Amino acid sequence: MIGGDCASLGEAELRAALGLLAAGHEAVLGPAADGGYVLIGLNRPCPMLFRGIAWSTPTVLAATRRRLGQAGLDWAELPPGWDVDTPADLRRLRSNLPAAQPWL
Repeated sequence: MIGGDCASLGEAELRAALGLLAAGHEAVLGPAADGGYVLIGLNRPCPMLFRGIAWSTPTVLAATRRRLGQAGLDWAELPPGWDVDTPADLRRLRSNLPAAQPWL
């Protein structure tokens, strides 16, 4: 699952996540700099990972790691990324886009 605000994810990160799952990990996380995550991949459904999480807080990643451990899942993590949640994040996004995209 990937949020639409995860501007730091590209083809390389998606391929890496798929590769980790194909290599036998049951889950893969793409940590976000703000304490959440930009990507989560699972090789099977695990709804308990998402119930009762304090979303949009800096504790989301830590809570998800705890849940993965409680579920007994083997997981791997990608290098940290970032998403667009604040005006500062939007400025960062704008500075990373080609000049041909003036709509942002």
